[in-house]
Parts: sequence; structure tokens; C-alpha cells
Amino acid sequence: MGKSLNFVSQADKMEIYGSLCKDNPALEIYRSNNIDIMITRAPVEVCSNEHDHEGYEFFIPFSLSPITATLTTGSKSNISRALALFPINPDQGNRLKEEFTPCSSQRLYIRKNYLQHIAHAVCGVREVVFDCQANPCSKKLKRLIRLFVSEAREQQSGYRYVLDSISTQIVIELLRSTGNNTRSRMNCRETGATESILRAIDYLNDHYNKNFSNTELLSITNLSPYYFIRLFKKETGKTPHEYLLHLKIEKAKELLTFSSYSITEICFLCGFSEHSHFSKVFRKITGTSPIAYRKAVKNST
Repeated sequence: MGKSLNFVSQADKMEIYGSLCKDNPALEIYRSNNIDIMITRAPVEVCSNEHDHEGYEFFIPFSLSPITATLTTGSKSNISRALALFPINPDQGNRLKEEFTPCSSQRLYIRKNYLQHIAHAVCGVREVVFDCQANPCSKKLKRLIRLFVSEAREQQSGYRYVLDSISTQIVIELLRSTGNNTRSRMNCRETGATESILRAIDYLNDHYNKNFSNTELLSITNLSPYYFIRLFKKETGKTPHEYLLHLKIEKAKELLTFSSYSITEICFLCGFSEHSHFSKVFRKITGTSPIAYRKAVKNST
């Protein structure tokens, strides 16, 4: 049997795990501003008394046993299977039943406000509730976790910026691929949208902080300039340039809310080359300045 760990508040829990990592090479923890990932390379037994969580937790067992754990959430029992993903919502009482077999695993801890902010920005739903049952762990999520861990281990110059970007991608992939009350909105495509326009939208979402021209978008869509812009606006309500600016500002709002980066750093992270241009666009879209937005967010928490 491994060491028993009591679940407490997320901040205290991470401190406990952090201190244990020093004495236990089989226990690893990697942190960003909004996501913590814990990896146990050897079996660790978690206490079976009922507890709840401040944020969202996602449990991924590594054990090759067909059944690794039976978790009870409220009056419902669920079997978490090896290499699957089991979500637990904030403030949801849960416990491991007596027949739990200690196993190596990954655990993702995501700040509640952070996940809800992204969900609201992406699909208009803030109160996210995940289905408490074993879900397939998608290949994309596994790849993002590996990237997160690799970046956190190496800590090369700028790694905190990269971790923030990967954290956002992890949350969106969880919303897309795991059973929850936003999934139908996350996976829906606008009626009549063509694959060409969807490719352009995906490209803009992945490269919002880069400089590129309409020529690049046209090469992706294989459409004429006139038809592309007309069809893009029909499907999104915006021109490609307007859509890109809104993407940049949504990312800026996220960083102003959940990071400690300066306004200037956020300006460049979101792909603006000048502070004055960033502030002008931010005010035009939100009705306020970046500084005032950050102050308002802090005063409301």
C-alpha cells in the first residue's frame, strides 16, 4: 500500500503534494497559473472518506487492471477504468469505495473560475457540470498533457507563457471531448458552414497571435477573395479581420483576469505590436481600457 493522502483545499493539497515530491521520486507535480498536474509513478492510496473539491478534478488511472477504482459521488457509484478519464465537479462530495486498488495515475486540477471563464467565452455557458462517469481520454488531451509536463520540466525561457497557452487548450479539449452540459454547443457547427470556412476559423484560433495575410487564409480555403470574405461574414457575422481582433481581445481578457502579466506583456502575447493600438482595440470592443478591466475584475472577486 502507498502513502495515504487526505484531500483538503486545492492550495493546501498542492503544498502537501509538493513537500511529498521531495522525498518520493515516484510523485511529480507540475503547476501553471490555472492548472496543476500530478503524476504518480507508483501506487498511491487516497483516503476513502468523503470529501469535495474547490475546483475541477480529472482522474486518469494508468493501471492495466480492468477496474481500478469505484468512486461514489452522492448516491451514485461509478467505475473508473484504466487509461480512461473520470471528472469530479467542484463542491461535489465523493469518495473511493473500500475495494479501491491503489494505482499509478495522472490527476488534473483546474481552477473553477478559469474553466468557467473559458466555457463562457467559447459557448456562452458558465456553470459547467461534467458527467461523473468514465470517459475516453482523447489522444489530443494526452498529447497536451505531455506537452504541459515537458514544458514545466524544462522551464526554458518563456515557459510560463507556453503553459498558459497549453492550459487553455487542455480546458477546451476537455469541454469538447468529455461528457458535460456544454458539449452540444462546443461541437456544433453553424448551419451551412463549409469545410473551407471552418478550416480558416480553426487557423485563426490557432494563430491569433501571429502576423499573417488574407493570402494565407485564401491558400487554406481555395476560395476567391470576394467569395471567401462574403462567405466568412455570412457564417460568423464578422470579416476575417474583425473575427481575429475579437479573438485577440478575448485572449487578452482571459490573461487580464487569470494571469499576473503586465498590460504590455499581454499586448504582445495577443499579437499586437503597439500598446496604443492594443488599448484602442480593447476599448472599442469592450467599452473600457485594459487597466480598468483588470481593476473591475479584481474588485468583483
